[in-house]
Amino acid sequence: MKKINNNKMNNKININKIVINTFETDGHIQPELHSQFIEFLGSCIYDGIWVGEDSHIPNYHGIRKDVADALKELEPPVIRWPGGCYADTYHWRDGIGERSKRPVTYNENFGTFELDSNQFGTHEFMELCKYVGAKPWLNINLMNGSVAEMKEWMEYCNRKEKTTLALERKENGSEEPFQVEYWGIGNEMWAGGGNATPQSYAAEYRKYATAFPVFSKGQGKNPIQMKRIACGPDGNKKEERVEWTKQFFESMAEFRQPPLDGYDIHFYNWNLKDLTQQETDFLEAEWYEVINGCLELEEVIREQEKLVLDGISDYPESEGFF
Repeated sequence: MKKINNNKMNNKININKIVINTFETDGHIQPELHSQFIEFLGSCIYDGIWVGEDSHIPNYHGIRKDVADALKELEPPVIRWPGGCYADTYHWRDGIGERSKRPVTYNENFGTFELDSNQFGTHEFMELCKYVGAKPWLNINLMNGSVAEMKEWMEYCNRKEKTTLALERKENGSEEPFQVEYWGIGNEMWAGGGNATPQSYAAEYRKYATAFPVFSKGQGKNPIQMKRIACGPDGNKKEERVEWTKQFFESMAEFRQPPLDGYDIHFYNWNLKDLTQQETDFLEAEWYEVINGCLELEEVIREQEKLVLDGISDYPESEGFF
């Protein structure tokens, strides 16, 4: 892309032109980078996505049709749920089975503090993904959940053989596995996910990542290959984000390494100075401050990419399987 300035000082005409060469390419953008994320935060889930099958609002099996149709037009490759902060207090069994018998729980996470009827659970989320045409990403409860709970959720979602959990999924309306590929191991572990250190999170990550069940047998010709995604740093804190990634990979380089398929960096491009401020209540200068945040995001991505690659390069050579 070339920018051409054409200044005519005499008649004070200043013309700027942008010429785009469509034949030149500068790398490939992975479609997954344009994915979406939903969480029980404000009215995102209830009223925003889920209205129930008996609602007067047009819906698709309880999912708001206007919202689902709009998401479908966006064609998001992946949608992430249940969080966010809520993921690290969410127990998947609360959101399966007959809706009238599901427990009512309480969401005391950032920005919410409301009752959760659990009407929108695993099956409803999978229904949304199927309608929209997106792959599901499930985030694991690492703060007050357990390895056993994680493995059971994976079994429930992905096992084709007739285990007790697979049969339970069938009884709840889904005979075929959901084939969930993306699994996030914890969310924002440096804050609401437990105020962890890079070292303590790395220790937890090792345990959970190693415990992933295998679905390569008895699953047909194309068995699901689940991807383990680690929690990256708070991208808005310049010094902390460098140390988090650096120290996390230093810990991961010790002794034997568990599988790692993705690294989830969190960066919020917002101007959150006053929590009482309304969404449309901002000054022009504050708007441009948010827009300029995009430039910082590019800096964060390039910085973190180098840190991740440097960290992986420090992994010791394996001495063999046995």
